[in-house]
Amino acid sequence: MLNLIGFDIDPKMVQLANQNIKNAGLEKYIKVTPQDYLNVKVQKCLLTNPPYDKRIKLTNLKIYDKLFEDLRWVECGGIITGYDVSDKFYNTFKVRILSNWGKKVKFFYKI
Repeated sequence: MLNLIGFDIDPKMVQLANQNIKNAGLEKYIKVTPQDYLNVKVQKCLLTNPPYDKRIKLTNLKIYDKLFEDLRWVECGGIITGYDVSDKFYNTFKVRILSNWGKKVKFFYKI
């Protein structure tokens, strides 16, 4: 059985996500909790499209450092980002250029 756990620091977003999960009939498989990702230990797989531009200031990108470090050690996963991240990640992960509502973003992933 697949069990997915999601996190968001904003309790309103957690409530909205859990309502959407319930509406889809997936509440026994997916649960979102109010937590700061910086305090989470990822175990097997990581898949995320963290907020960028409007919700994260360019001066506070600790979350990206942790995401890429976690992606390095999990079995599988990916990160979608609109930020120009360090070139060192291009050699570590596979990269695809995508469009997210007209904005070019990068999908860093490992299988």
